[in-house]
Amino acid sequence: MDCINFNNKLIFVNKNLNENNNNFIERIWYIIEKLNDQPTLTYNEVINLSNIYINEVKNNCVYNL
Repeated sequence: MDCINFNNKLIFVNKNLNENNNNFIERIWYIIEKLNDQPTLTYNEVINLSNIYINEVKNNCVYNL
């Protein structure tokens, strides 16, 4: 778990079980950028987007229902 101080709010991010350190760091930066660019998104929406980003863009893994 890592902690981000964003706009004087502490945000805790869990490392995914299948995630290496590089992906985790990249996902944290993605979260920071999303929170900065789209302040209307909730924290859970940003976390979900970050997981989709890492899985689809970085790991080429797409979830289909």
